[in-house]
Amino acid sequence: MRRNIFVKITMLCLFFPGLFVPLLLTLDFHDAQTNSKMEVITGLGEEATINWTTKVVRVKGNGFGPENVKELGRRKILAKRAAQLDAYRNLLEAVKGVQVTSDISLENMMQESNTVTTQTIGMVKGMRLVEVVYSNDGGCEVTVEVNIDEQGNFLLATLTSGEVKVRDNYPKFDWVAQREELEKIKTDYAFLAKELNKKNQELISSWQNNANNFSPGQPGRSVKAKNDKNNRVMVAQEQSFNPLTANKDYTGLLVDARGASLKPVLAPVILNEKQEKMYGIGAIPSKISGGAIVSYVYGNIERAKRYKEIGDNPLVVKCIKTVNQSDIMLSCEDAQKVMFKNELLEQKKVAVKI
Repeated sequence: MRRNIFVKITMLCLFFPGLFVPLLLTLDFHDAQTNSKMEVITGLGEEATINWTTKVVRVKGNGFGPENVKELGRRKILAKRAAQLDAYRNLLEAVKGVQVTSDISLENMMQESNTVTTQTIGMVKGMRLVEVVYSNDGGCEVTVEVNIDEQGNFLLATLTSGEVKVRDNYPKFDWVAQREELEKIKTDYAFLAKELNKKNQELISSWQNNANNFSPGQPGRSVKAKNDKNNRVMVAQEQSFNPLTANKDYTGLLVDARGASLKPVLAPVILNEKQEKMYGIGAIPSKISGGAIVSYVYGNIERAKRYKEIGDNPLVVKCIKTVNQSDIMLSCEDAQKVMFKNELLEQKKVAVKI
């Protein structure tokens, strides 16, 4: 039915081109609404917010023109200039409060590195003017913003280079040793799966033969039921996590952290139940470019699966608890799934649903 509706809309657009543009605009508006509902926004003080989905920090600034200036136009210009200076100061203070990891804020990094201080000031000077509002009493309020993901790549690069020390105490997860062990597991599992499939076929043949040999209502049907039950158990076992099918073409990693009271940061850590660091600064990704290593999204799981950064077929895992408010712990089973898809971590195709 949906296909028929789509065909009808297409035909209308062909015969009545004037309908096409409004329809396209409507679809774009719907997509924009969907994306906006996914955005995670938190406060950074009284007049500042940070959008953890787009990594945009936004603040307001206020200013007044000198009372001795009588010309209204001139007074407005001076009020706007004063408001922009106030916004610059507010933005610098807000950006300093951004948590880069669970243990390190940007202000901590600025205290340890002159490079970070210089580049942060340069980033804030490049703030964008979003809105200007004049009041009747000669005042002016401006709203400005800066994207710390696009212009703040140096933050995580500095941590990766060791210029500013990462202070978490998590032992690193040994990816090399685990890869070797997983290859052995896959080999053993392949043999067991083959034997299981062989046994499964024998059971199927057995209850089919019993079904053919006994008429309805005869005792033989209980044998079929018994074998059928065994068969269902074995099928269920085959449908559980399978290392042979773990290389499914996933396009990203989606961590379901609903209910975990997670506090967003630019570079969280993903841990297994042994509190070994599987993802984060000093582990994977080995190189940092392009800013933050995760995106945070709101909305239900089906909507989050459509988030552009993780493609249209993400591997979904569950956060069983948080460590240091911002770091994510996975169950043994989910950590095992992630082990098979470490290239997703290296490419930073990771989103967190909160």
